[in-house]
Amino acid sequence: MEEKLYMTPPALAKRWGCNCAKVLAFLDSGELKAINLAVNPNGQKKRWRIPILEVEIFEEKRSNQKPLPPQKRRRKKSTSAREYF
Repeated sequence: MEEKLYMTPPALAKRWGCNCAKVLAFLDSGELKAINLAVNPNGQKKRWRIPILEVEIFEEKRSNQKPLPPQKRRRKKSTSAREYF
């Protein structure tokens, strides 16, 4: 099966469980990037196609999970040294 590279606003609204108007508002604000495939972009109804990569970037930005802090490296205890305490 071929993997989809683009989504339409109704398909994305279904994925997110929201109204299509909310997806269109994200597109109008520029927060979500998409391609307008209308023949005449100025006079015709907009026909948005949203790249899957942009959907993933948008979801990551809007996620409530913070990135994990870098792990500090710990020294390994030397097994050759003896402790006299």
